[in-house]
Amino acid sequence: MSAKKKSKKKTKKKAAKKPGGSRKKFPTSPRIYTKVTPANIESVRELMALKMEMNSLTKVKYSPSYVAMMKAHASEGKDMMEFAHLVKISRDTVREWARRHPAFSEAIVEGQIYFIESLRQD
Repeated sequence: MSAKKKSKKKTKKKAAKKPGGSRKKFPTSPRIYTKVTPANIESVRELMALKMEMNSLTKVKYSPSYVAMMKAHASEGKDMMEFAHLVKISRDTVREWARRHPAFSEAIVEGQIYFIESLRQD
């Protein structure tokens, strides 16, 4: 009898599980899935070109004016993540700019040093 009870419990546990796992799913932007056929290939190409154009418009490029902004931001005790949020870029982009542009990297360090020294004076 105990073997039957165990098997019943196992089936109940399996039935209680939700399909798709226990991970919470977050809503994503709506996507259009189109099956590409010879009849609609041109419209799909137009959609792809439009999407690429929109991505290039939203991309933020490095500018030397960001050096002064980063130095001022770091001197207030704020980190790179907050600067990235301000400029609307990713943290990885800020790290890439610091790696590629020595003036930007120096601005981060100088701003942090200024902030630390201002804390010591208080």
